[in-house]
Amino acid sequence: MKNIVALFTALAISLIGCLHSDKSEQIDAAALHKILSTKKVQLVDVRTAEEYATGHIGYAVNIDMKQPNFIQQAKEQLDKRKPVYLYCRSGRRSSTAAKMLVAEGFHTINLQGGIEAWKQAKLPIVK
Repeated sequence: MKNIVALFTALAISLIGCLHSDKSEQIDAAALHKILSTKKVQLVDVRTAEEYATGHIGYAVNIDMKQPNFIQQAKEQLDKRKPVYLYCRSGRRSSTAAKMLVAEGFHTINLQGGIEAWKQAKLPIVK
């Protein structure tokens, strides 16, 4: 009986781990551009303020994921009931930020290739 309980406990823990996966959905620049042209979304640039100032995707808010209060700022500025689209320069930091936010209950969608992919697609940048 104890073995059955232990087995079910291990199974439940595995299922919970799958439900709270640290993976974020991915989106390419063209698909994100299309979404942004049809509706307003929560778009977050997780780069530094200096990087953000050199150019960003329109309507993006800047929440620097390297700051110690990143999660606190995200919780204050973002709605957990809506998806959060993230990007950085290349997609690495935003992927890490996505994992952090998923752990806090957010649904995240990461821009593959970051703002560099956006620029390569010749999509508009705001300075």
